[in-house]
Amino acid sequence: MSESVERFQRFLEAQKGEYGRTLPAKVEQAEALWRQGTDLEGLQRLGHTIYGAAGTYGFNDAGKAARELEDAVQALRAAAEGDTAPLRARVEAALAALRQAVPPA
Repeated sequence: MSESVERFQRFLEAQKGEYGRTLPAKVEQAEALWRQGTDLEGLQRLGHTIYGAAGTYGFNDAGKAARELEDAVQALRAAAEGDTAPLRARVEAALAALRQAVPPA
């Protein structure tokens, strides 16, 4: 293996480590957005961002949970008036899965 490939692999590993260190704060941010309940669009966008980056850096379980969070929030935002309890429970479950997939800081 060439030196440039090895250097690139070390760079990717460093990036993965850095992302892993920032991931718990992103989960906390998602939970705070949910508790506040005023920025569902921001929560959906954050779920999308975590989904994309987590998969890229090998945090596959976190990526899957973030995708479910994104989808659940999107469904909640699109829901008509009425009983949104099942959709809210879906968001809660996605947040719990995300929290479980990410080791605490």
